[in-house]
Amino acid sequence: QTSIGITLSSWSLAILCLRELKNHVSVISQRTRSIQQKLIKNFIIQTVFPVALLGSPLIIFIGSVAY
Repeated sequence: QTSIGITLSSWSLAILCLRELKNHVSVISQRTRSIQQKLIKNFIIQTVFPVALLGSPLIIFIGSVAY
């Protein structure tokens, strides 16, 4: 009977551990997703905006010359 009790308690412990792991994984994935979004935003702000700001006069200039 004690072995059955030990088995049950170890199973319940394992299930609890798995649940905790699942919660941690979901929290970590949410955090990484927000970090990815921040990185993408920073990339757009630091790269796309300056290129657009610097590029638009060039594009207008090239367009006027080509026209």
